[in-house]
This record gives sequence, structure tokens and C-alpha cells, in this order.
Amino acid sequence: MLVKNLDRLQIYLKERQIYLRIPNRFWAKKIYKNRVSFHKLAYDKTNNSIQVKPFHFSVYEEKPEYHFLLKEENVRLAQTLKSSYDCDFEKNENEELVINIEGIKALIKSEQDLEILNEIFIQGVYNFICDQPLVVIDIGMNVGWASLYFALDDNVQQVYSFEPFKKTYEDALNNFALNPNLKEKINPFDYGIGGKDEVVTVEYDYDLKASVGVKGLPESMEKKSQGKKIKEDIAIRSATDVLSSIFEKFTDTDFMAKIDCEGSEYDILKSLEKADMLSRFKVIIMEWHEKGPDELVSYLRNANFTVFSRRPKSKNIGMIYAVRG
Repeated sequence: MLVKNLDRLQIYLKERQIYLRIPNRFWAKKIYKNRVSFHKLAYDKTNNSIQVKPFHFSVYEEKPEYHFLLKEENVRLAQTLKSSYDCDFEKNENEELVINIEGIKALIKSEQDLEILNEIFIQGVYNFICDQPLVVIDIGMNVGWASLYFALDDNVQQVYSFEPFKKTYEDALNNFALNPNLKEKINPFDYGIGGKDEVVTVEYDYDLKASVGVKGLPESMEKKSQGKKIKEDIAIRSATDVLSSIFEKFTDTDFMAKIDCEGSEYDILKSLEKADMLSRFKVIIMEWHEKGPDELVSYLRNANFTVFSRRPKSKNIGMIYAVRG
């Protein structure tokens, strides 16, 4: 009991210290919990808002959808992006946060949007270099960041992108509309790719949209959902049927696939191997989930790919990079 009381006292004193600088108890508790540094914030008492300086964006108590910007790790990411790419953050006419980075404009509407930014621009997970014409298949488009990134490459002729969740798909379209110079290269479709044609009912959480697949949220993400899940019917189309029609349009062009579809990758590769269609791809970049990489690596090796498997002993997620000579 004494230890608990001392812990409560320590928390109260730290929150009190924050309150003396930002005289609002809601923000004092939020800032203490998120461990964000004072020098990265500015308080406007006239409208009770906190400006997060690296984002050049103000958050309000009554608009909790942007409170994720107050997390220290997200503020650090904004600083890293600005120092590495000299990117800009701005507020649009709808009071939404927009980033302009490497010639791409896109909305930032959730913490997972920042995580994707980190993967693409800081970690460079899709930073492949190719000097030949290429068509990209983006399975698991999400809000369109990767599709835009691929479309930036002059050697990429077209991008075919697939996203089955309605709100996520609409966010991708909005991001494409912000980039008219790249939009013409991208062909978005509002259905997913799998082993067969089917309609699946899935529990969907917008804030965790990058983690939802045909089986819903993985068990490791359930605690983060906070009761925001809704049921949604999504359409899945056969990988062999969909890709056959695309292959027919580009008989003399190499293909690359980016596959990040939260578990459907096993059915996709199995069906493509059975149809002898993996050989149409020059490069495959894939995130695997839950079942490990071994089955996927076997399909790729049978199709004469050289495979680089990252985190092969992970229990839930890893990356595969595969290239055919």
C-alpha cells in the first residue's frame, strides 16, 4: 500500500509540474502519459490547443483523432523525416494533416500512417533499384503510400493496387487525388486478392487498418482496438484470374509484387505456384504473418527465386525479398 501511495504521489507531482507550464489538467495528464518533451510543444490558452511543433499542427481536446501526434515516438519520427528528407507538414482546408515528402503528398490520419511512413522512408523496406521497365502489383494497398512510392520511379510503367476495406480504399483515393502527376500510373481496385473468389465478413478497426486481414485483427493487436471494431463484408478475388488479365496486357514487361495482406499471402503464392505464374515476377517483396516464412520460401525457391528472409524465427511477422535472375 505504501509503495502504491508513493507511486501515486510521484505521478501527481509530475503532472502538477506539467500543469504549472500548461494549465489544463487534461493536457497535463496526456503529456505526462506520452512522455513528450515540453520544447516540442506550444500551448494556446485562447483555444486550449497544443501545437506539436515538428508537425506544425495543433491538436484539440475535443478532436481525439489527432491525439496520437502527442506521442514522443511519433514526434521523434517527424523530426527524423524532416532532417532526412526536408519534408513539410501542413494543415489543409479541411483541418487535416498533410505531409509533402519526396514529391508525394498524403494525409496523415492515424498512428499507423506514421508507421508506414517510417517503413517506407526511414527503413526503406521497398527501396529496390531497377533499370528496366516494370509493372508493380500492390496487394494490400492500404492508404496508397507504397503505390505512390512505386509510381515515383520512372521505370515503373503502371501500378495495380488492391484494397478490400471501404474506408481504407477511400483514403487511398484521396491520397492519389493529391498527386495528379502520379495518379495516372495507379490503377486501384476495391477488392482483395486471395486463393479464390469469396466474400468474407471481417471485424475492421480503422485505427489499426494496416493490421486487418481476412481473419480480422491478429491476437497480438486485439488489446489496441479499444472496442472500435465494426463488421464489414469484403470481396476477395482469385489471384490467378486477376493477375492473368494484367499479364496479358504486358507480355514483354517484367513484374514486381509487393504483398502485405495480413495472412492471405500463403493462399496467393500457393495458387500462383500451382498455375505456374510465379515466373512472371522479377521481384517479390512480401511481409508474412503468423505462419512463418518456410512455406512461402519453398514456393519461391521452386520458381527459381533467390530468397532473402528477414526475421525467419519470429513468431508473428517478417519480410521476404525474392529476385529471379
